[in-house]
Amino acid sequence: MRTIVVSEHLKEFGIDVLTGEADALSMRLLCELDEPMMKTYLSYTGFHINIDQLPKSQHNNRERYSCFLTREVMEDLIIMRLMEDHEYVLELLPIEREGFITEKFLLAGFMNEINEYCKDKFGNNESSFYKFGRSYHIYCEQPRVGFSNVSAMTGVYQ
Repeated sequence: MRTIVVSEHLKEFGIDVLTGEADALSMRLLCELDEPMMKTYLSYTGFHINIDQLPKSQHNNRERYSCFLTREVMEDLIIMRLMEDHEYVLELLPIEREGFITEKFLLAGFMNEINEYCKDKFGNNESSFYKFGRSYHIYCEQPRVGFSNVSAMTGVYQ
């Protein structure tokens, strides 16, 4: 079982954040992606493009690909990558207690192992700093393309 805090594991999953830009809709961050993450991003967007035809980044690392991502998209991409190697991903959301706020994180592994861990750690405990968010697991084979929606594009069930 793995514990992932998205903001702390971006580089491990092939995302380098270079800079941010404020626009009218959201906060977009200029990122460089390694090849496996760029393939995941293409699958995420549903673009049917040969990765060899894409230009490389003109920023820090010319071996990577550059694009703008929001923090929500980065999280979706990491969930997609986790689903390649794990049966189940569970989101644990922070609850504010006495002015203390923890950070959201993901658990990835086998469903029964995560359920046991959560039962022991968080089961009906009023003092818990977390509540359960969405969970993702593969329930059948589906194409890994989508419309900025993790369930539609990965074949996972929320």
